[in-house]
Amino acid sequence: MGEDFSVRVDKWLWAVRIFKTRSDAADACRTNRVLINGAFVKPSREIKVGDTVTVKKMPVTYTYRVAAMVSSRQPAKNVPDYVENLTSQAELDKLCVVDRYPSDSIVFSSHGYDLHIDNELVAEAFASLPKDEQSILILRFVLDLTDEEIGRLMGMSRSAVQRHRTSTLKDLRVKLMAFMPEGG
Repeated sequence: MGEDFSVRVDKWLWAVRIFKTRSDAADACRTNRVLINGAFVKPSREIKVGDTVTVKKMPVTYTYRVAAMVSSRQPAKNVPDYVENLTSQAELDKLCVVDRYPSDSIVFSSHGYDLHIDNELVAEAFASLPKDEQSILILRFVLDLTDEEIGRLMGMSRSAVQRHRTSTLKDLRVKLMAFMPEGG
């Protein structure tokens, strides 16, 4: 179609297949998930060639440039004639899913709570710590318990837990520095 006419934004979003239905496009406009040139719009807002349309579809924020006007739904093969996708690769990467398997991490447990460590060097250094020190770190940094709460669970005083925790963290730091390759 020619470029000498105007089109409502909801109709254009539906026509270029950004939304499956025109009512979905209108709802997105009404709920502030569509912007034209950085401003929120109502479904009836007219668009023109060259406008930048931003559409928030969680988790991605898509960005398009209006290349031509169209008011009727287009076949997928014709869509590039009417819209230019400007969405950054960083936004598109949000759609990627990383499969995690139990074998991808080493699990340390204390009092029924698990700490998963993915990095082999960190896991090796953590494994070299005595069980009580592992438990103190898991309870402190996984469960966010205070030294007093940890002491009650482990039968220690608050100050003893604090001493164990600080010395264990120093030891862990030294072990990790020893495991690191030269030059860091």
